[in-house]
This record gives sequence, C-alpha cells and structure tokens, in this order.
Amino acid sequence: MLAAPFNFFNFSVRLNIEEQIDIANRSYIRFYKKKINDLLTDQEAIKAELETSSNMIDEFKIGSERAERKIKQLEIQDAMFQEEKKSIIKANSNKLMRVSN
Repeated sequence: MLAAPFNFFNFSVRLNIEEQIDIANRSYIRFYKKKINDLLTDQEAIKAELETSSNMIDEFKIGSERAERKIKQLEIQDAMFQEEKKSIIKANSNKLMRVSN
C-alpha cells in the first residue's frame, strides 16, 4: 500500500471516466434513436402527401379523359349539324330555283 499510496484515487478516477463514457454513449444512443424516429415520422408524412398527390393526379387524368371524350363527341355532333345544315340549304336553294323557274 505504501508503494502506491494513490492507487485508490486512480481507480476512482478511472471509474468516473468509464461512467462518463457510458453516460455519453447512452445519450448518443438516445440522440440517434430520436433522429431515426424523426426521420421515420418525416418519411410517413411524405408518403401520405405523395399518396394524396397521386390520387389527385389520377382524378385530374380521369377528368381530362372525360373532357377529351366530350369534346370529341361535340365535334362529331357539330360536324353532323354542319353537314345537315349544308344539305338543308342546298335542298332549299334547289326548291327556290324550281319555284322561280
């Protein structure tokens, strides 16, 4: 004991340093667990936004397709009415020519 009178204090200092390292390691673990949980929460929020946006885009596509079909249908109807109008005008002009002759 006389050869190393301060060994007891040295052992205590080592324990305190190891305890500080353990505490630091635990706080790092808590920090990174929190960081991981935050990242997972952010990822879930982004997935929810992406799903909502995807649904909205799908609805816009469906609406756009309906509008295009309706436009084509109306264009066909317009062409038919124009043809019918031309034939009626031609028929009436022929009748008018016959009546006037």
